[in-house]
Amino acid sequence: MDVQSNWFIADEDGVLADGTRPRLHKAIRSCALTSAVVEDPCLIADEWRQLSSEGCGLTFYQSERWCRSWLAGCRASGVREAARIVTVREAGRLVLVWPLVLWHVGPARILRPLGAPATQYADVLIDPATNVDAALQLAVQAISAMPGIDAVLLKGVRADSALARHRFPAHLSLRIKPRDEAPCLRLPSAAPGEARPPLRSGKSLNALRRHERRLAEHGALTYESVEGAAQVPALKASLALKAKWLKARDTISAGYLHPANAAVLLSLAEDGGFRMFRLLVGGELCASEFGILHRGRYISMVQTYDERFSTHSPGRLLLLHIFQSEAADITLFDFMPPDAAHKAEWANGTVAIFDYAFAITPLGRLALAYLGRVRPFLVRCFLALPGPVRDRIGQLSMVRNG
Repeated sequence: MDVQSNWFIADEDGVLADGTRPRLHKAIRSCALTSAVVEDPCLIADEWRQLSSEGCGLTFYQSERWCRSWLAGCRASGVREAARIVTVREAGRLVLVWPLVLWHVGPARILRPLGAPATQYADVLIDPATNVDAALQLAVQAISAMPGIDAVLLKGVRADSALARHRFPAHLSLRIKPRDEAPCLRLPSAAPGEARPPLRSGKSLNALRRHERRLAEHGALTYESVEGAAQVPALKASLALKAKWLKARDTISAGYLHPANAAVLLSLAEDGGFRMFRLLVGGELCASEFGILHRGRYISMVQTYDERFSTHSPGRLLLLHIFQSEAADITLFDFMPPDAAHKAEWANGTVAIFDYAFAITPLGRLALAYLGRVRPFLVRCFLALPGPVRDRIGQLSMVRNG
Protein backbone atom coordinates (compact mmCIF):
# COMPACT_ATOMS: atom_id res chain seq x y z
CA MET A 1 0.00 0.00 0.00
CA ASP A 2 1.39 3.36 -1.05
CA VAL A 3 0.98 6.15 1.51
CA GLN A 4 0.98 9.79 0.43
CA SER A 5 0.60 13.09 2.31
CA ASN A 6 -1.65 15.94 1.18
CA TRP A 7 -2.52 19.40 2.52
CA PHE A 8 -6.14 20.45 2.49
CA ILE A 9 -6.42 24.25 2.27
CA ALA A 10 -9.62 26.30 2.38
CA ASP A 11 -8.26 29.48 0.77
CA GLU A 12 -5.05 31.03 -0.52
CA ASP A 13 -3.84 31.73 3.00
CA GLY A 14 -4.51 28.18 4.17
CA VAL A 15 -7.09 29.24 6.76
CA LEU A 16 -10.22 27.23 7.41
CA ALA A 17 -13.69 28.71 7.76
CA ASP A 18 -13.45 28.75 11.56
CA GLY A 19 -10.19 30.73 11.52
CA THR A 20 -7.89 27.79 12.19
CA ARG A 21 -5.30 26.19 9.96
CA PRO A 22 -5.89 22.68 8.63
CA ARG A 23 -3.93 19.79 10.02
CA LEU A 24 -1.88 17.47 7.88
CA HIS A 25 -3.61 14.14 7.31
CA LYS A 26 -2.21 11.16 5.48
CA ALA A 27 -4.01 10.00 2.36
CA ILE A 28 -4.05 6.23 1.96
CA ARG A 29 -4.01 4.84 -1.58
CA SER A 30 -5.11 1.32 -2.44
CA CYS A 31 -5.47 0.34 -6.10
CA ALA A 32 -7.65 3.07 -7.64
CA LEU A 33 -9.04 4.14 -4.25
CA THR A 34 -7.57 6.95 -2.15
CA SER A 35 -8.77 8.04 1.28
CA ALA A 36 -8.22 11.32 3.06
CA VAL A 37 -9.60 13.25 6.03
CA VAL A 38 -11.02 16.75 5.51
CA GLU A 39 -11.67 19.24 8.29
CA ASP A 40 -13.62 21.85 6.33
CA PRO A 41 -16.72 20.77 4.36
CA CYS A 42 -16.30 23.75 2.04
CA LEU A 43 -13.34 21.98 0.44
CA ILE A 44 -15.52 19.24 -1.05
CA ALA A 45 -18.92 20.96 -1.01
CA ASP A 46 -19.74 20.73 -4.73
CA GLU A 47 -18.61 17.10 -5.02
CA TRP A 48 -20.42 16.21 -1.80
CA ARG A 49 -23.69 17.70 -3.08
CA GLN A 50 -23.26 15.86 -6.36
CA LEU A 51 -22.73 12.54 -4.57
CA SER A 52 -25.87 13.10 -2.51
CA SER A 53 -27.94 14.08 -5.56
CA GLU A 54 -27.02 10.82 -7.28
CA GLY A 55 -29.15 8.91 -4.80
CA CYS A 56 -26.38 7.68 -2.52
CA GLY A 57 -27.37 7.12 1.09
CA LEU A 58 -30.75 6.92 2.77
CA THR A 59 -30.86 9.92 5.03
CA PHE A 60 -30.54 13.67 5.07
CA TYR A 61 -28.09 13.63 7.97
CA GLN A 62 -25.07 12.73 5.81
CA SER A 63 -25.77 15.51 3.31
CA GLU A 64 -23.47 18.47 2.82
CA ARG A 65 -26.35 20.79 3.58
CA TRP A 66 -27.04 19.38 7.05
CA CYS A 67 -23.37 19.03 8.04
CA ARG A 68 -22.41 22.50 6.84
CA SER A 69 -25.42 24.04 8.59
CA TRP A 70 -24.57 22.22 11.81
CA LEU A 71 -20.97 23.42 11.86
CA ALA A 72 -22.05 26.98 11.09
CA GLY A 73 -24.64 26.82 13.88
CA CYS A 74 -22.02 25.56 16.31
CA ARG A 75 -19.65 28.40 15.47
CA ALA A 76 -22.46 30.96 15.88
CA SER A 77 -23.35 29.44 19.26
CA GLY A 78 -19.79 29.29 20.56
CA VAL A 79 -19.68 25.49 20.52
CA ARG A 80 -16.37 23.94 19.51
CA GLU A 81 -16.77 21.21 16.89
CA ALA A 82 -13.76 19.57 15.23
CA ALA A 83 -14.97 17.91 12.05
CA ARG A 84 -13.21 14.85 10.67
CA ILE A 85 -14.81 14.09 7.32
CA VAL A 86 -13.46 10.85 5.91
CA THR A 87 -13.45 10.71 2.11
CA VAL A 88 -12.60 8.07 -0.48
CA ARG A 89 -11.94 8.77 -4.13
CA GLU A 90 -11.85 6.41 -7.07
CA ALA A 91 -9.56 7.63 -9.84
CA GLY A 92 -9.97 11.14 -8.41
CA ARG A 93 -13.78 11.02 -8.21
CA LEU A 94 -15.41 11.34 -4.76
CA VAL A 95 -17.25 8.08 -4.00
CA LEU A 96 -17.53 8.11 -0.18
CA VAL A 97 -18.15 10.73 2.48
CA TRP A 98 -18.27 9.80 6.16
CA PRO A 99 -18.99 12.93 8.24
CA LEU A 100 -17.64 12.53 11.76
CA VAL A 101 -16.67 14.85 14.60
CA LEU A 102 -14.37 14.63 17.63
CA TRP A 103 -16.00 14.10 21.00
CA HIS A 104 -14.05 14.19 24.26
CA VAL A 105 -15.00 11.72 26.98
CA GLY A 106 -12.53 12.51 29.73
CA PRO A 107 -9.07 11.99 28.21
CA ALA A 108 -10.47 9.80 25.43
CA ARG A 109 -11.00 11.19 21.93
CA ILE A 110 -13.95 9.55 20.22
CA LEU A 111 -15.33 10.00 16.74
CA ARG A 112 -19.11 10.20 16.44
CA PRO A 113 -21.49 11.32 13.66
CA LEU A 114 -21.21 14.97 12.73
CA GLY A 115 -24.29 16.74 14.09
CA ALA A 116 -24.73 14.51 17.14
CA PRO A 117 -26.89 14.57 19.20
CA ALA A 118 -29.29 16.15 16.67
CA THR A 119 -28.23 13.74 13.92
CA GLN A 120 -30.66 10.87 14.30
CA TYR A 121 -29.18 8.36 11.85
CA ALA A 122 -25.51 7.40 11.53
CA ASP A 123 -24.40 6.28 8.10
CA VAL A 124 -21.85 6.75 5.37
CA LEU A 125 -22.64 8.37 2.01
CA ILE A 126 -21.27 6.04 -0.65
CA ASP A 127 -21.65 5.52 -4.37
CA PRO A 128 -23.09 2.00 -4.86
CA ALA A 129 -21.36 1.77 -8.25
CA THR A 130 -17.93 1.67 -6.60
CA ASN A 131 -16.40 -1.29 -4.77
CA VAL A 132 -18.33 -0.57 -1.57
CA ASP A 133 -16.55 -3.08 0.64
CA ALA A 134 -13.10 -1.89 -0.43
CA ALA A 135 -14.06 1.78 -0.06
CA LEU A 136 -15.51 1.23 3.40
CA GLN A 137 -12.46 -0.77 4.51
CA LEU A 138 -10.18 2.02 3.31
CA ALA A 139 -12.28 4.59 5.19
CA VAL A 140 -11.95 2.58 8.40
CA GLN A 141 -8.19 2.32 7.86
CA ALA A 142 -8.05 6.10 7.50
CA ILE A 143 -9.90 6.46 10.81
CA SER A 144 -7.58 4.00 12.54
CA ALA A 145 -4.56 5.88 11.21
CA MET A 146 -5.71 9.27 12.49
CA PRO A 147 -3.49 10.43 15.35
CA GLY A 148 -5.04 10.57 18.81
CA ILE A 149 -8.32 8.77 18.04
CA ASP A 150 -9.27 6.21 20.66
CA ALA A 151 -12.67 4.89 19.52
CA VAL A 152 -15.62 5.34 17.18
CA LEU A 153 -19.22 5.46 18.43
CA LEU A 154 -22.04 5.41 15.90
CA LYS A 155 -25.48 5.80 17.46
CA GLY A 156 -28.55 5.27 15.33
CA VAL A 157 -27.41 2.91 12.58
CA ARG A 158 -30.42 1.77 10.55
CA ALA A 159 -30.64 -1.89 9.57
CA ASP A 160 -31.05 -0.82 5.93
CA SER A 161 -28.10 1.61 5.95
CA ALA A 162 -24.85 1.21 4.04
CA LEU A 163 -22.99 0.64 7.31
CA ALA A 164 -25.31 -2.20 8.29
CA ARG A 165 -25.43 -3.83 4.86
CA HIS A 166 -21.66 -4.07 4.45
CA ARG A 167 -19.29 -5.74 6.88
CA PHE A 168 -16.57 -3.81 8.63
CA PRO A 169 -12.99 -5.07 8.27
CA ALA A 170 -12.60 -8.34 10.14
CA HIS A 171 -9.76 -7.10 12.35
CA LEU A 172 -12.06 -4.67 14.17
CA SER A 173 -13.56 -5.57 17.52
CA LEU A 174 -16.98 -4.21 16.61
CA ARG A 175 -19.78 -3.97 19.17
CA ILE A 176 -23.34 -3.92 17.90
CA LYS A 177 -26.08 -3.10 20.38
CA PRO A 178 -29.79 -3.22 19.53
CA ARG A 179 -31.23 0.17 20.35
CA ASP A 180 -34.75 0.80 19.09
CA GLU A 181 -36.97 0.81 16.04
CA ALA A 182 -37.95 3.62 13.69
CA PRO A 183 -41.66 3.51 12.76
CA CYS A 184 -42.52 4.50 9.21
CA LEU A 185 -45.62 4.85 7.08
CA ARG A 186 -45.48 3.99 3.40
CA LEU A 187 -48.24 6.11 1.91
CA PRO A 188 -50.53 4.84 -0.84
CA SER A 189 -50.45 6.74 -4.11
CA ALA A 190 -53.27 9.02 -5.22
CA ALA A 191 -54.15 10.76 -8.47
CA PRO A 192 -53.26 14.49 -8.66
CA GLY A 193 -55.83 16.57 -6.82
CA GLU A 194 -57.42 13.55 -5.14
CA ALA A 195 -57.24 12.50 -1.50
CA ARG A 196 -55.45 9.32 -0.54
CA PRO A 197 -57.45 6.27 0.53
CA PRO A 198 -58.36 6.26 4.24
CA LEU A 199 -55.45 5.29 6.49
CA ARG A 200 -57.57 4.57 9.55
CA SER A 201 -60.53 2.34 10.30
CA GLY A 202 -64.01 3.82 10.26
CA LYS A 203 -64.20 3.71 14.05
CA SER A 204 -60.86 5.47 14.43
CA LEU A 205 -61.78 8.09 11.84
CA ASN A 206 -65.07 8.79 13.57
CA ALA A 207 -63.25 9.32 16.88
CA LEU A 208 -60.86 11.78 15.25
CA ARG A 209 -63.73 13.65 13.62
CA ARG A 210 -65.37 14.00 17.02
CA HIS A 211 -62.12 15.45 18.37
CA GLU A 212 -62.05 17.84 15.43
CA ARG A 213 -65.57 19.10 16.13
CA ARG A 214 -64.79 19.62 19.83
CA LEU A 215 -61.55 21.40 19.03
CA ALA A 216 -63.44 23.70 16.66
CA GLU A 217 -65.51 24.89 19.63
CA HIS A 218 -62.39 26.79 20.75
CA GLY A 219 -62.11 28.63 17.42
CA ALA A 220 -62.08 28.15 13.67
CA LEU A 221 -59.70 25.40 12.53
CA THR A 222 -57.16 26.13 9.82
CA TYR A 223 -54.83 23.53 8.33
CA GLU A 224 -51.98 24.96 6.31
CA SER A 225 -48.68 24.19 4.65
CA VAL A 226 -46.03 26.83 5.28
CA GLU A 227 -43.60 27.69 2.50
CA GLY A 228 -40.89 30.17 1.59
CA ALA A 229 -40.00 33.08 3.84
CA ALA A 230 -42.92 32.31 6.15
CA GLN A 231 -41.07 29.24 7.41
CA VAL A 232 -38.76 31.26 9.68
CA PRO A 233 -41.45 32.81 11.93
CA ALA A 234 -43.42 29.55 11.77
CA LEU A 235 -40.37 27.61 12.95
CA LYS A 236 -39.75 30.04 15.82
CA ALA A 237 -43.35 29.65 16.96
CA SER A 238 -43.10 25.85 16.72
CA LEU A 239 -39.86 25.73 18.72
CA ALA A 240 -41.40 27.94 21.41
CA LEU A 241 -44.41 25.62 21.56
CA LYS A 242 -42.10 22.59 21.74
CA ALA A 243 -40.18 24.17 24.64
CA LYS A 244 -43.45 24.64 26.53
CA TRP A 245 -44.42 21.05 25.79
CA LEU A 246 -41.11 19.70 27.08
CA LYS A 247 -41.37 21.83 30.21
CA ALA A 248 -44.95 20.73 30.87
CA ARG A 249 -43.87 17.08 30.55
CA ASP A 250 -40.67 17.66 32.58
CA THR A 251 -38.84 16.06 29.67
CA ILE A 252 -35.42 16.84 28.24
CA SER A 253 -34.03 16.24 24.77
CA ALA A 254 -30.31 16.23 24.03
CA GLY A 255 -30.98 17.53 20.53
CA TYR A 256 -33.11 20.47 21.65
CA LEU A 257 -30.76 21.18 24.54
CA HIS A 258 -27.77 21.63 22.25
CA PRO A 259 -27.01 25.36 21.89
CA ALA A 260 -26.61 25.05 18.11
CA ASN A 261 -29.89 23.26 17.45
CA ALA A 262 -32.14 26.30 17.03
CA ALA A 263 -29.56 28.12 14.90
CA VAL A 264 -29.23 25.13 12.56
CA LEU A 265 -32.98 24.72 12.15
CA LEU A 266 -33.44 28.44 11.50
CA SER A 267 -30.67 28.31 8.91
CA LEU A 268 -32.52 25.56 7.06
CA ALA A 269 -35.80 27.45 7.36
CA GLU A 270 -34.22 30.57 5.87
CA ASP A 271 -33.61 28.55 2.71
CA GLY A 272 -37.24 27.43 2.72
CA GLY A 273 -35.96 23.89 2.92
CA PHE A 274 -38.47 22.36 5.31
CA ARG A 275 -41.85 20.85 4.70
CA MET A 276 -43.97 22.51 7.37
CA PHE A 277 -47.57 21.82 8.32
CA ARG A 278 -49.59 23.33 11.13
CA LEU A 279 -53.02 23.49 12.67
CA LEU A 280 -54.37 26.82 13.90
CA VAL A 281 -57.28 27.25 16.29
CA GLY A 282 -58.82 30.69 16.17
CA GLY A 283 -55.66 31.92 14.45
CA GLU A 284 -53.36 30.58 17.20
CA LEU A 285 -50.86 27.79 16.71
CA CYS A 286 -52.27 24.52 18.06
CA ALA A 287 -50.08 21.84 16.47
CA SER A 288 -47.16 21.73 14.05
CA GLU A 289 -45.15 19.19 12.14
CA PHE A 290 -42.02 19.92 10.14
CA GLY A 291 -39.19 18.02 8.65
CA ILE A 292 -37.13 17.38 5.54
CA LEU A 293 -38.30 15.77 2.31
CA HIS A 294 -35.37 13.82 0.89
CA ARG A 295 -36.04 11.90 -2.34
CA GLY A 296 -39.65 11.16 -1.41
CA ARG A 297 -38.75 10.20 2.16
CA TYR A 298 -40.07 12.65 4.73
CA ILE A 299 -37.94 12.83 7.89
CA SER A 300 -40.06 14.06 10.79
CA MET A 301 -37.82 16.40 12.78
CA VAL A 302 -40.26 18.19 15.11
CA GLN A 303 -43.80 17.34 16.17
CA THR A 304 -45.51 19.39 18.85
CA TYR A 305 -48.87 20.64 20.02
CA ASP A 306 -50.40 22.98 22.57
CA GLU A 307 -50.95 21.15 25.86
CA ARG A 308 -54.16 23.16 26.43
CA PHE A 309 -55.85 21.15 23.68
CA SER A 310 -54.25 17.77 24.37
CA THR A 311 -57.60 16.06 25.11
CA HIS A 312 -58.67 16.78 21.51
CA SER A 313 -55.66 15.05 19.87
CA PRO A 314 -54.46 18.02 17.79
CA GLY A 315 -51.26 16.26 16.74
CA ARG A 316 -53.18 13.26 15.43
CA LEU A 317 -55.62 15.51 13.60
CA LEU A 318 -52.76 17.32 11.90
CA LEU A 319 -51.16 14.04 10.81
CA LEU A 320 -54.45 12.81 9.42
CA HIS A 321 -54.77 15.96 7.35
CA ILE A 322 -51.17 15.64 6.09
CA PHE A 323 -51.55 12.00 5.11
CA GLN A 324 -54.89 12.36 3.36
CA SER A 325 -54.89 15.87 1.89
CA GLU A 326 -51.53 17.61 1.85
CA ALA A 327 -48.45 15.56 1.16
CA ALA A 328 -48.93 14.06 -2.30
CA ASP A 329 -45.16 14.06 -2.89
CA ILE A 330 -44.37 12.11 0.28
CA THR A 331 -44.06 8.40 -0.43
CA LEU A 332 -42.66 7.38 2.97
CA PHE A 333 -43.14 9.17 6.29
CA ASP A 334 -40.27 8.39 8.67
CA PHE A 335 -41.32 9.05 12.27
CA MET A 336 -37.76 8.27 13.46
CA PRO A 337 -36.97 6.58 16.79
CA PRO A 338 -38.02 5.99 19.48
CA ASP A 339 -40.87 3.64 18.65
CA ALA A 340 -43.55 5.42 20.69
CA ALA A 341 -47.24 4.57 20.75
CA HIS A 342 -48.34 7.81 19.05
CA LYS A 343 -46.10 6.92 16.10
CA ALA A 344 -46.82 3.20 15.99
CA GLU A 345 -50.55 3.78 15.59
CA TRP A 346 -49.91 5.23 12.12
CA ALA A 347 -46.99 3.07 11.03
CA ASN A 348 -47.18 0.14 8.64
CA GLY A 349 -43.52 -0.75 9.00
CA THR A 350 -40.46 -0.38 11.22
CA VAL A 351 -36.69 -0.41 10.74
CA ALA A 352 -34.40 -1.75 13.45
CA ILE A 353 -31.89 0.73 14.89
CA PHE A 354 -28.49 -0.25 16.32
CA ASP A 355 -25.53 1.42 18.03
CA TYR A 356 -22.11 0.50 16.61
CA ALA A 357 -18.83 1.03 18.41
CA PHE A 358 -15.23 -0.05 17.99
CA ALA A 359 -12.13 0.78 19.99
CA ILE A 360 -8.78 1.72 18.48
CA THR A 361 -6.74 2.03 21.69
CA PRO A 362 -6.99 0.57 25.23
CA LEU A 363 -8.20 4.00 26.38
CA GLY A 364 -10.93 3.74 23.77
CA ARG A 365 -12.05 0.38 25.13
CA LEU A 366 -12.23 1.90 28.62
CA ALA A 367 -14.22 4.89 27.35
CA LEU A 368 -16.71 2.68 25.51
CA ALA A 369 -17.14 0.54 28.64
CA TYR A 370 -17.89 3.72 30.61
CA LEU A 371 -20.41 4.91 27.98
CA GLY A 372 -22.13 1.54 27.87
CA ARG A 373 -22.28 0.74 31.60
CA VAL A 374 -21.52 3.69 33.87
CA ARG A 375 -22.99 6.59 31.95
CA PRO A 376 -26.54 5.14 31.78
CA PHE A 377 -26.59 5.11 35.60
CA LEU A 378 -25.35 8.70 35.71
CA VAL A 379 -28.02 9.71 33.19
CA ARG A 380 -30.72 8.27 35.45
CA CYS A 381 -29.31 10.33 38.34
CA PHE A 382 -29.22 13.39 36.09
CA LEU A 383 -32.87 12.95 35.13
CA ALA A 384 -33.80 12.90 38.80
CA LEU A 385 -32.48 16.46 39.26
CA PRO A 386 -34.78 19.52 39.11
CA GLY A 387 -35.42 20.79 35.59
CA PRO A 388 -33.46 24.10 35.82
CA VAL A 389 -30.42 22.28 37.23
CA ARG A 390 -30.56 19.72 34.41
CA ASP A 391 -30.77 22.46 31.77
CA ARG A 392 -27.76 24.32 33.15
CA ILE A 393 -25.59 21.21 33.45
CA GLY A 394 -26.59 20.09 29.97
CA GLN A 395 -25.75 23.43 28.37
CA LEU A 396 -22.34 23.55 30.04
CA SER A 397 -21.63 20.01 28.92
CA MET A 398 -22.52 20.81 25.30
CA VAL A 399 -20.23 23.83 25.19
CA ARG A 400 -17.26 22.02 26.71
CA ASN A 401 -17.57 18.79 24.76
CA GLY A 402 -18.78 20.29 21.47
